[in-house]
Amino acid sequence: MAIRHLMEVALDVSDHTISNETKSWWRRLPNKGAPIKTSHPEYFIVPAMSKKADVQVLFILFNSTPIGYLVMDLDLHEVFESGAPRLYTPHMYLDKAHRGKGLLYDLHEWALESGRCFVSNGIHTPAAHALWQKLGQKFPLFWIDFKAEKIAKTFDQQTRSRDGVEMLLIGKGHSISQFKFSR
Repeated sequence: MAIRHLMEVALDVSDHTISNETKSWWRRLPNKGAPIKTSHPEYFIVPAMSKKADVQVLFILFNSTPIGYLVMDLDLHEVFESGAPRLYTPHMYLDKAHRGKGLLYDLHEWALESGRCFVSNGIHTPAAHALWQKLGQKFPLFWIDFKAEKIAKTFDQQTRSRDGVEMLLIGKGHSISQFKFSR
């Protein structure tokens, strides 16, 4: 059983288009939280809520200008028994001029420290895969085979490349024992 994702991100859109949409989106979202410091003093994280209760957004600001985001879509995870933590699928973007500074790591780290749990969507770049591996040094990282209903610290390359096999990052306050497949 594959996880159903609530939001699709077009991968063939130009950076300029996404950058403009980020700024527009920033203006349209009314429910913004207080700025949170990052590891770089000139950058701040600002949480925001979409009108949809199942979508949370973290913006990254540079000199009060939105330059990137981490969208966390609530995944429907009815494959797990009740009581399992809510799972979010992250989608991210950062303007090219600000990449390579660890800002996307900061966004993910803040969300994981706040107790969010992430499941990958199976479509990610080598850089995103490396980001998850780095986060996995601080937070529990597992692989889930939804078709075989197995969770493990690692799977062989052939298993990891199959449809329905995703990565799972577990946020603060949760454990892998909370993720049990419902039968």
